[in-house]
Amino acid sequence: MRCPVCATDWSSVAASPTRCVCGYSFATGDASLAIETLKRTHRSTVRRVVGGVAMFGGGLLSFVLGAGALSTLYSFVFVLAGAALVVRNLPAAVRASGQMRDARALAKLPAARLLGAPRP
Repeated sequence: MRCPVCATDWSSVAASPTRCVCGYSFATGDASLAIETLKRTHRSTVRRVVGGVAMFGGGLLSFVLGAGALSTLYSFVFVLAGAALVVRNLPAAVRASGQMRDARALAKLPAARLLGAPRP
């Protein structure tokens, strides 16, 4: 059994689970908890990416405007910390966005079919 939202393989587990770790319910096919969890994850990772870009830019600005050795050291630390935040959280934000798109597609109702012949 594979989760349609996060693609976690549950076939090796002896007892079949009722809910995936992402929040998808296997019993009912409900993805609403998974969508809420992924929204929260996406929001926090995007916030960290934006903070990392701000730290990176602030470090570069500090390097350009700074004059002393201590200012250069601080700017180098800011640039490294900002780059680390972006590199670490950007893939997680992209992954959460894709999983949220898949979960929303599961939550949509199927298209209605006509029961009778269409009227002219």
